[in-house]
Amino acid sequence: MDQPDRRERNLQRVQRWAELYNNEGSKFVSECYVEDVTVDCPGALIIHGRRAFTAIEDAVCVAAPKRWFRIDRTIADGDVVMVQATLFDPDQGDDFSTRFCAVLTFNDDGLVVNDTTYLDPARWPMPADIAERVEGLDVEWKVPEPA
Repeated sequence: MDQPDRRERNLQRVQRWAELYNNEGSKFVSECYVEDVTVDCPGALIIHGRRAFTAIEDAVCVAAPKRWFRIDRTIADGDVVMVQATLFDPDQGDDFSTRFCAVLTFNDDGLVVNDTTYLDPARWPMPADIAERVEGLDVEWKVPEPA
């Protein structure tokens, strides 16, 4: 596949990623990420593997069932797509929103192999029961581990 086709495919995959995140809970993880994915949220945590990522997203879905995001801008270059977005959670108030930026690296099959997401963990904290949900899974905490 030549670069323009890969770029277009990756941009389409980002649209699917957003659609699944917004409407299908943690299903976006199994459909959009490789098994041995690394998800790095600088200053918050590093997640190794789809199983750990799914456990975290399942907890987020329970804590924030109405959360959704809007893609504000995408920039694609080769196998990398940078996504600027705004996250909304009506359960935190009608006017709650926080910005984030995800840098997604895709493989030849159109799956994410690395996700580096910059967000404000003070505005979007981990669910209270996250530590027990990921116990024994490969998660590195960059902030004090939730109690």
